Amino acid sequence: MEVSAEKTEYMLFGARETNLLSPKVGETVLKEVRTPKLLGLTMQPHKGLSKHVQGVKAAADTRLLQLRAVASPEWGPDREKLRAFYLALVQAKVCYGIASWWFDTSLSDRERLEKVQAQAAHIVAGIPKAANRNDALCEARLKPINEVAHRRALEYYLRLKAKGAVHAKIAESIFPPEHPIHVRLAKVKHLYSTIDGMGKQHDATVLQLARRVHFNTTTPGGLKADAPEKDKKMHTMRRVVRFRDFDYQVWTDGSVVLDVSSGDGALVYPKEGRREKVVLGAGSLACSYRAECVAMEAGLKRLVDVIELNQTHRTRVVAFTDSLSLLMALSTGPAVVEDAILRRIWDLILRLVRLRVSVNFQFGFSHCGVPRNEAADKAAERGNAKPQMYPAWITDIVTGVERQVRNEMYKDFEEGRMLRTHRSVLLDHVRPAPKHIKPGRLGESLLAQFRTGTSKHFGWLHRVLTRKTDRLECRSCRVQDIGGAAAEDHPLAKPAVDSANAPDLGIATRQSDPIICPLCNMVCARRHGGVVHLVKIHGLERDCALAMTKKARRAALTYKNGYACHVCGDAFERRGLLVEHMAQHPP
Repeated sequence: MEVSAEKTEYMLFGARETNLLSPKVGETVLKEVRTPKLLGLTMQPHKGLSKHVQGVKAAADTRLLQLRAVASPEWGPDREKLRAFYLALVQAKVCYGIASWWFDTSLSDRERLEKVQAQAAHIVAGIPKAANRNDALCEARLKPINEVAHRRALEYYLRLKAKGAVHAKIAESIFPPEHPIHVRLAKVKHLYSTIDGMGKQHDATVLQLARRVHFNTTTPGGLKADAPEKDKKMHTMRRVVRFRDFDYQVWTDGSVVLDVSSGDGALVYPKEGRREKVVLGAGSLACSYRAECVAMEAGLKRLVDVIELNQTHRTRVVAFTDSLSLLMALSTGPAVVEDAILRRIWDLILRLVRLRVSVNFQFGFSHCGVPRNEAADKAAERGNAKPQMYPAWITDIVTGVERQVRNEMYKDFEEGRMLRTHRSVLLDHVRPAPKHIKPGRLGESLLAQFRTGTSKHFGWLHRVLTRKTDRLECRSCRVQDIGGAAAEDHPLAKPAVDSANAPDLGIATRQSDPIICPLCNMVCARRHGGVVHLVKIHGLERDCALAMTKKARRAALTYKNGYACHVCGDAFERRGLLVEHMAQHPP
């Protein structure tokens, strides 16, 4: 074997001595490295993983600059597109192999990467840097890096356990009982008994047989999910009628009650004769996709038994399901699918093909009045009462753990035991409802800034909502009712005072003086900013706005010793302290 001395490096592990031999290739001395990079992980013996974290953070900062350049609150792409680009370009880089090294890093290194996630959340949501980190993550729909690491470590641990006894021992050595993932896994341990295995992978010899199977992944009539029920039924029935001459029809459906139970129903209708019915439970942690997979497996298994018992050949079979994702996964082919249940379904399909059966899979809308689909749905609902002993899917276990953690967080939020932020005060500890509209990029940014404290269009927004109010109130209007019900319900409302009671510093005579808007009492950094504010926000003509700013009062934003609040007059040494003060004390 030939070795290139210029490209070969070496590293010494363990204690270092002064007189060491230098490895050579021919007459060339090999280069020694102290921090080699192996499989994407920078090794640093005896010094932890700080070198790797610094390199990852530097690469992430470079990509965040590129993301920030196209994330304008006015003309940039919407939030979901920015989030997708961040997950693909930045978080994928930061979290590469994170399950193997995150739990060995120091707290300071973890905080460095958490700051990267916080910066990305501010960029995606379009909110100022001074906004609370937790609020920013909620607005951008991002998880802390620590949560991402726990999820990936738990998933890796379960996949090792599912591969057999040898890999299970390796998993226990990597993740001992005192590892943090076991605390989370215990939350759903009572909801499943066994883990579904990996299954046997198909080889290329079955590809010729798989060509005889047809998957129709188009919706009937090209309709969408929000189409009228009448149209769904009409087009689905048209598709069903086309297959009325087939020898067998298989109808499957699933029913799920999260963290409680799930049921599956499969009906096999022969062209002549009595139908076959299968009802079973799919497990307490099963999602709708998993339930549909279990139902399809049960239906095809019963179909194979019927065909082999009757010894019928050259038959035609059509299988109807309302899970488009299942059909899309199966259509990739037996050599591509990775989930064990998909491989088992393909085993059944190939058995049918070897019996010279023509197999056709069709998608049909559910809950729209199609008789056989309604019958399968009723069978699936009865399956919820069956024993939930079906092996659990690894993805369902991980998702169930996250769901338990999220529910605990929501419970703490509703009971007021979480960190007090603008978002929690604004929502009055009520879980926010999902949005059903799609505002533009500017609308998303403004909505996010309303919930996190600041807005460049509307100034400081520190409003307290109570259950007694059914509308949003601006701070300049609600100051008259500070002593009322709002002050009784929320202690944050008590120290609020009107800007009119702030120290009167007279008329702002210089253009660089900070001024108070005469219409809404918002503080503008200088006279020009006040003119822009009056024109854009209040809709005044520029001449009128200029005349009003010349007579506006000067705000006490700065003193000789630093910054001061224009409401209560408290002085601060740095602008950051003023921002934190404004975040905790409504103006």
